[in-house]
Parts: sequence; C-alpha cells; structure tokens
Amino acid sequence: MKKILLLLVAFVLSVSIVAAFSLSGCKTTAATETTAATETTAATETTVTSTEKRAPVTLEYWTVMQEENPQMKAFKRAAEIVKEKYNITVNIVPKVENNYRDLLTASAMSQSGADILFEWTGLADMITSGKQGLLLPLNNYLTKEEIESLAGLSACTDPDTKDIYGVMYAYNYIALAYNKELLKKADIDYNSFPSKWTYDEFLSVCDKLKKAGITPMSFANQEGVYSVWWDSFCPPTYVDKIEDIAPIYQQTPIYKEPFITFLKNFKDFYDKGYYLDGGGTISIGELWNQFIDEKAALSVTFPSITGMYMDAMGVEKVGLIEFPAMGNGELSKANPIFGDGIGIAKYTKHPEEAILYLKTLIFDPEIIKMFAAMGNAPVYNKYTMADFPIENSEIAKFFEKHSKMPTYYEGHGFWTKEYNEPLVKFSNMFLAGDITAEQYAQEIEKAITSKK
Repeated sequence: MKKILLLLVAFVLSVSIVAAFSLSGCKTTAATETTAATETTAATETTVTSTEKRAPVTLEYWTVMQEENPQMKAFKRAAEIVKEKYNITVNIVPKVENNYRDLLTASAMSQSGADILFEWTGLADMITSGKQGLLLPLNNYLTKEEIESLAGLSACTDPDTKDIYGVMYAYNYIALAYNKELLKKADIDYNSFPSKWTYDEFLSVCDKLKKAGITPMSFANQEGVYSVWWDSFCPPTYVDKIEDIAPIYQQTPIYKEPFITFLKNFKDFYDKGYYLDGGGTISIGELWNQFIDEKAALSVTFPSITGMYMDAMGVEKVGLIEFPAMGNGELSKANPIFGDGIGIAKYTKHPEEAILYLKTLIFDPEIIKMFAAMGNAPVYNKYTMADFPIENSEIAKFFEKHSKMPTYYEGHGFWTKEYNEPLVKFSNMFLAGDITAEQYAQEIEKAITSKK
C-alpha cells in the first residue's frame, strides 16, 4: 500500500491565526480572473530582464513535501515556467520533516542554505523564522495590488513590525476524514451527518464506534504535535469573534479558561479509549497511514490529504466532515483553516530571482489550477474553488458547504511554537496522568514568563 509519510508534521508546530477570511465574496468570472492573473504576472515580468538578456541563475528550494506528494508537480512546473521565462533554474530539494526545523535554525545561525524555503504559516512558524533572521521581509518585493490580492498574509506578518515574511501558496480547511465502511459496521448513518459536529455529537459517534470494537481516532503524539493541533483547533470555538481569539493564546496567561476545560476534555477523550492505543509513542508522520491501514475510523485531515486517502483506499470509502467544535461560541460555526507557505531566505544572493519563483507559484493561473485540483484553495483572491472543477464529489461537496461559512486560522498560538519544548515534554505526561491539566498549563505559563 502506498504510504503517506511525513506530510505536514510541524504543520502543527506552526500556526498563527491573526486573521480570517471567507472564500465567498471574491468571485469574478473565470475570464476576468484569468486576465487579472495574467496582468499581475505581466506586471511582474516588466520589472525583470527577459530570458535572452538575463544571465543564468540557479536557486535551491527546500520543502518538506516528498516526491510522492502531488504538490511536487506544481513546484516543478513553476520551476519550468521561471526557467522558460527568466533563465532561472530552481532545484527542488525534499527534506525530512522530523528535522526540518533544526535545518532552518541552523540556516538562520549560519546564514547559509537554500534560497527559497517552505514554511508553515500556522502556529507562527513563519513569523518565528522571520524574527530569527532567516527570512527576507517581502514588503518591498510585493506591490500594493499584490498584497491586497493575497489571502492569509496576516498569518505570515509580524504583528509588531508588520514585516511580511512569506506567503501562503495554498490553504486547506481543517477537517475529519471518516471511513464509511467502519461507520456502517457501528450502525452509524454518515448520510445524516451535519456540516459540523458539536462536541457532544462527535463524542456520541466515537462512543458508538468504541462499543462496536472499532478505534474511533487515529493518534500520533510522540513529539507532542497532536496535542498542539487540538490546542489550536478547539479553543477558538469558545468565543464569538475573531478578535476574541488572540487573548486565548497571547494576551493573558495560558493558565485560564477555556484552556483548562479544553485540556480536561482532551484527557477525558484519551481516557475513554477513543484514541488509537500506543499513539503517544508514534511519530506524527505515521498518522496518515493509521487511517489508510484502517486502524481507526476517523482522522484529522484536509481536502488535499483526503484525496490521497481516496487514492489509496478507494473513493467510495472515505467521507469528510468539518472539524468538531468543542465550545459553543459563535466561532463554533466557523471553519478552521491551515496554510502551506513559502519564504525567501534572508541570506540569498538572488532575492529578485527567488521572488519570481514565489510569484509564479501563487499568481500563475496554471499553477493555481494545479493546486486547486489537489483540493487546495487558492490564496490569490481573484479565484475561488468554484472556478475549478473538482472531480471527487465528496471533496466538491465539502468545499461547496464550507465556502459559505466564516473561516479562522487554527490558532493565534505564538506560544505553541516559541514554547514547543514544554508542550512536547508535558503533553504525554498529562495524558498518562502524571500531571494534572492545571500543572500542564502552569508549565507552559512558566516557559512563557521565563522568556519575558
């Protein structure tokens, strides 16, 4: 069976939801949008030397996406385009996710490495890298029109300096995949599922699965990553407005509500046996395989990853539902989203050429269409997913429902990246019962206050 290894690991060691946006309301006709994209690309081209006049330049792009990941096709096609247009060669180098953060930290310290860098836009990874001196601020490289046309820039922007350290090249809704056959065995009617479960509805489904002898949820928390996902996706559902999210993570201590209630629910879920047994010792990179190998009926996913599930398991076996809401605030009715990003190394000797690759990846209509076909929503807001045919009916139905709902980034969690060490250290201790929810929260708070 085709394995999906290490697709998004530190994804979740990485999120900053300083803003939200809706896919609806950005719609234009396909012809107008194509023209707009072409004009943007043409405007960029006028500022650079043509292929005939430009000396050849070779750049290196590090990404955690491995060769089997569909995104690699888009990366390589974008490289072909800049080669044809500007005589720029971009060598795309897959890196292992387990040590990718270490590689970036080493590059920041030595001011050497790749010219173009993949970065997660969640949990503040890109902002953290920018503050470390790794990424080049793009404020002077993007036009006012380009900045206004891009979704999710706030997730890449230092809230203090307003430096833009990168862009999202694609984003996805956070969702849960479910195995239709396993649900049928537990006598669960997935056809009656709402667009989004409340937490009680979610627990009811998990309870029925458990009683039927089926493990409800995949689980891989060796590095503490999985617990960070829940830290990021669930607390915003307790509040009413986007502006209310930041205080949960940044402006007040972690040792508070709703964080304590969330942690207790997380532990309760674990104690009921709803997670795959032994997941505390399993690397996050194996999470996707747990669902493919049918070890669990449910798994955290995104539309693009779900397409890979369907390729491996069969289209008719996999369904999608919005990530459950633990709280009952107004944002419990909203979509959490996640974005893959790209930045330019501050030390590169070829920033102008690197920017051309970045802009091709996010503005070129052909590349946008390639990402959309994978289930990745465009960040260039002249397009919506409605502009692209989605062959998979389950994914198409998911996008149709959720494009009409408000969205928010999965966490304002600057602390979840900056203070990841205590999260890794204490999350499994907490689940094992070695420390309480209060002690877990206090340990995170200690790490924060000790650095201030």
